[in-house]
Amino acid sequence: MKTLVVAPHPDDETLGCGGTLLRRKSEGSELAWVIVTTVSDILNWSEEDIEKRDKEIKKVAKLYGFTKVYQLGFPSAELDIIPRHKLIKSLSQSFNDFLPNEIFMPFHGDNHSDHTIIAESINTVIKWISTAPLSVYCYETLSETELSNSQKGTFSPNVYIDISKFLKKKIKIMSIYENQLKEHPFPRSELAIKSLAYLRGSSINANAAEAFSLFKKII
Repeated sequence: MKTLVVAPHPDDETLGCGGTLLRRKSEGSELAWVIVTTVSDILNWSEEDIEKRDKEIKKVAKLYGFTKVYQLGFPSAELDIIPRHKLIKSLSQSFNDFLPNEIFMPFHGDNHSDHTIIAESINTVIKWISTAPLSVYCYETLSETELSNSQKGTFSPNVYIDISKFLKKKIKIMSIYENQLKEHPFPRSELAIKSLAYLRGSSINANAAEAFSLFKKII
């Protein structure tokens, strides 16, 4: 099994499917991480902050055990002004290099435009993927998925993965992103992450789970 996660920004992979990635690794899957955007001084990030983010990415990659990390380098929060064909080409290159059997991607109705644009681009890319079997799932991202006002529909999970044994490590990995994990009632607090996991777990009689919407399945 080869599992690939697409993260619009570093931390989305952990919020959306961190427990599942850890579970897949324990089951023997090979993991890859596609980070679509990057930060720069244009967004008022200092050189020190940019260096800190790079170190965070390396720590996170090591803890998950990613075989490959693809950093596409597109500017954060500016995907709406980037020619779509460039994003599609970069995503396609990473997909074709890794040849996944399983893809986790952001939900197309998320509140953040980066998430929406990436989801739409992935839909184009997977039309041309020849790998089979292939399952493509949309994950939910705290403070993005539940706040959506999109006319494209709301997130309606139909796949649940038990992460009871991996929730603690998911929180540990999320804590590496110091600027993203804050005290409750911040939507990306430890309590909020655990609460969502417990809620999704209650749907399948498990202590904790992550929920997904099956986007496409090729057998």
